[in-house]
Amino acid sequence: MYDNLIFGFMPSFEDDFFGEILFAKKHFDFVEITLDKDLEIYSTDFVQKIQERLLGFPVLGHIHWEYELLENGVTNQKIIKSIDIFEKLGCKKITIHPSSIFSMYKNINAIKHYNDYCLAKDILLCVENVEKGDFRGANIFEMMFDKLPEIGVTLDTGHALLIGRNELDKFFGLAKNLEHIHLHDARNGHDHLGFIKETDLKGILNQIQNLGKKTTVTLEIFFELNEKNRIPINGEKRKEVLLKQMGIIKSP
Repeated sequence: MYDNLIFGFMPSFEDDFFGEILFAKKHFDFVEITLDKDLEIYSTDFVQKIQERLLGFPVLGHIHWEYELLENGVTNQKIIKSIDIFEKLGCKKITIHPSSIFSMYKNINAIKHYNDYCLAKDILLCVENVEKGDFRGANIFEMMFDKLPEIGVTLDTGHALLIGRNELDKFFGLAKNLEHIHLHDARNGHDHLGFIKETDLKGILNQIQNLGKKTTVTLEIFFELNEKNRIPINGEKRKEVLLKQMGIIKSP
């Protein structure tokens, strides 16, 4: 039904990492890996073990969201190291998060540096719309394209929906640069939730399909609502939620 869409799974830090890779290989088209904030665990041997589990399975990179783009005013070497690790894993698309504590211009200048570094490795760098700071809204991304016209965008649907449905539509107006989607719902001021209404899920999927190009879509669902409180879901329960969402996606 969604011929242009390629669906992926994002492992949870709370579950067995290698088991999560096996789950992704069984039920999804790719896996999107977020590296642990402590990059020291990614020794040569550990990276090799990940490669052995992947066995050529497509993988996307997701730089840890808590890294600031600059550290003490200069390039954050943890981000550079993350890109190097992702290159070893065969990533051709990496998502990075702008820093809420920096101005738009400082963010763009830093992103340009990382983009140049990725281009030299034949990797597409995608900038994600975030929950706080300048890079919440689509208008800031349009300004970024003046300096970085070919940069990719990772559209996080839940982050946009926290602002409103109109904001999500504005992001779909950036069709030329939209390269990756983090798909989840937002309700009652909370995001990273599964969709309750099939019409809401398929309405967004139709907009992605209408981009008219192959687009990777990661189901980034990690929570559920208990009354008005957001509570984490892990293990088998999270897998059941994700497979139920995929069942809706694949239904006529």
